Amino acid sequence: MTKLGLKLFRPTVLALGLSLASCKPIELSFTPPGAQNPDETNAGSTSDTSVTSDTSVTSDTSMTTNDTSVSTNDTSVSTNDTSVSTNDTSVSTNDTSVSTNDTSVTTNDTSVTTNDTTVTTNDTSASTNSTTVTTNDTSGTTGGGQGFPTALGGSGDENLLAPSGTSQVFSLESAQTRNSFQNACNASGAAGTKGSERRWHRLTKNEYINTLRDLLTVLTDATSANSMMTQIQPKLNAIPVDLARDVSRKGLPTMDIVTGDEHAQAYHDVALALAPLLAAKKSQFIGSSSCNSSTTATCFGTFLDTKGHLFWRRSITPEEKAFALNKVFSVTGGGLTKALAALLMSPYFINHVEIENGYIDSSSTKVQVYNLSAWELASKLSYALWGTMPDETLFNAAKDSSINTNSVYEAQARRLLAGANAKRQLRLFVYEWLGLKDVPALDLTDPIVAWKWRQHTGAPSASGIDGAVIRDQAIAELQDLVQYYTFEAPINSRRFSGLLLSRLSNAGVELTQAIYQSTQPGTRGATSAGANWFRFGDADRRGIMGRAAFQLIDANNRRPVIRGIHTLDRILCRSIGLPADNSTPSGAVLRDYYSTRQKVEAITTIPGTACVSCHSTINPVGFAFEGYDGFGRKDMVEKILFPMNNNPTVPDAVADINASGSFDFIAGNASFDNAGEFILSAAESFEAHRCFSRFLWRFLNKRVEDISSTTSSPDACHIQAIYNDLEKADGLQKAILNTVLNANFKKRNREVQ
Repeated sequence: MTKLGLKLFRPTVLALGLSLASCKPIELSFTPPGAQNPDETNAGSTSDTSVTSDTSVTSDTSMTTNDTSVSTNDTSVSTNDTSVSTNDTSVSTNDTSVSTNDTSVTTNDTSVTTNDTTVTTNDTSASTNSTTVTTNDTSGTTGGGQGFPTALGGSGDENLLAPSGTSQVFSLESAQTRNSFQNACNASGAAGTKGSERRWHRLTKNEYINTLRDLLTVLTDATSANSMMTQIQPKLNAIPVDLARDVSRKGLPTMDIVTGDEHAQAYHDVALALAPLLAAKKSQFIGSSSCNSSTTATCFGTFLDTKGHLFWRRSITPEEKAFALNKVFSVTGGGLTKALAALLMSPYFINHVEIENGYIDSSSTKVQVYNLSAWELASKLSYALWGTMPDETLFNAAKDSSINTNSVYEAQARRLLAGANAKRQLRLFVYEWLGLKDVPALDLTDPIVAWKWRQHTGAPSASGIDGAVIRDQAIAELQDLVQYYTFEAPINSRRFSGLLLSRLSNAGVELTQAIYQSTQPGTRGATSAGANWFRFGDADRRGIMGRAAFQLIDANNRRPVIRGIHTLDRILCRSIGLPADNSTPSGAVLRDYYSTRQKVEAITTIPGTACVSCHSTINPVGFAFEGYDGFGRKDMVEKILFPMNNNPTVPDAVADINASGSFDFIAGNASFDNAGEFILSAAESFEAHRCFSRFLWRFLNKRVEDISSTTSSPDACHIQAIYNDLEKADGLQKAILNTVLNANFKKRNREVQ
């Protein structure tokens, strides 16, 4: 079996997607990150050989030079990588070459050294090893700092990919090709001004609810806020659910901009229901006791001056204040209740308002660029990292415009990322990125679902299995895994590869007993991750792709086509278009005793049919997961039922599972025998890193990137910066932080019609 190279690949190009019509890859060249096995066996390590420079932190001007520590820290690479050999014996053979080439590292990342010390003071949930960032984050490269340590991309790195004298799967790209996109990003700022249009966005349903709760908490108290939210819950339920409306499946629900009659009616109803409840609590926010006993126009005017910014996330202008007093508060039947309702119904409350002041670039006939105001910037930062309105500290930085200062803005971004709301927002990102809303409700009281459970498990009944609990625990398991490798693991283990390779889990008891029992879950509390965490013994349970929620997507069936498309979409960013004709080809021969794989192959691999071009990409990926049954359980044989079989516990035939295949990654072909080997190949492939970078960028920026040009696209350049962070120590937090610190995050692009 051919395996991917050691550590990581050296790709020549990156597939940024497949055209809907032909499935043909659209290619751009990018630089790959280094990789490291993230399992808890090296969790205590403090060295960071794959750390690269953070040039996307545009505010850093006070640089110090600590690169001399690079060569001393890199010597620990071979020590840490020995832990990889327990799961992948091909990984640790040639890592000794890493430390010999890092002497060429230059001082491009020193600004991060000075700033990362603030993470320790602000992040009470961070590991006690946070100080290691200061000493281990100094390695960088030349060329603007957007590359990787020389040992991971320069002379001699052939030995990192394969043992001496053996062939390597992925050929090395030339230095010119490897750096072409990076150089385009660095060329005189040419790529730093324009990107795709950021359209007018309403608050998502999550953002709207979070904002209401936080607003009520600030005006009253947490108990009162929760009580009011409970009372208006039926009105909140009427707000339409956000959808990922992009037909190419690049979009996320958080990017939904559609506002219809149902939205307008729901916002109206919520405001009218909430306003009298809030007015009844006026003693907590209206001001003096005299205003509480008799709320005059003067009292309300003072309230607008001191508290109005909480509603509209900016100061209220004198003209707006006069209108509120004269046309709302003081009219017959108005008063405080109607005035509060008007504030809550305003487009300034319901929407992310960026009013395009600060027009800075008219050189393009298609896209114009605007600076965000201090209020707009504070709001955008808060909703990106917290999913809710700014807190008072951030509002104050907007009031005095200090947030426009790079150092203040960065300090605020770091403070928000260290807060509890950042974890909530990360979990929402995982839910949207992996499409977890499509994990079906496991209603085992449903006769059909119970029938499938009996078929897959051989159990006489589904009695005692709470499918709803299993579903919720399966979703939470993936969210917990990403949260752990972003915020909670030891600093050096916080890397993207942890999401793909780790066998750590804190799955709930019900999920473990019903789904995972056959895949050797280890003893809880026996790892360094925490009392409820354990480690799978089965390599097929590696990372997010090996877990129940990922395999449960769409239905309780063994469906390789669905699994293949979902993996291509969410892990590799290869979008497959819908078939023009979804009917079974006339030449397909199907037998009752065929396994699922045999049936899919019989339908989709007939030469000359329209199915072949796309299914040659879909099928190998889907077949890699054939070892999981329709509920995500490990299954070594498939039970086959003929039509009219009413007893699913007695199959008519069985077939051995065949999860082998090969897949054409852009950098080269890799073969595999099971899900664990495919997952390892994907982790060693730069495509998974690139895809995650794109989804994270979309989530934080609320738009799909414009990558139409590799020489003048700030979006592509920005995504490259995220990608460069992923295999650093604390790489996932760095990727998030550097996304909001990027200069283009502080601007709005408007497309000229």
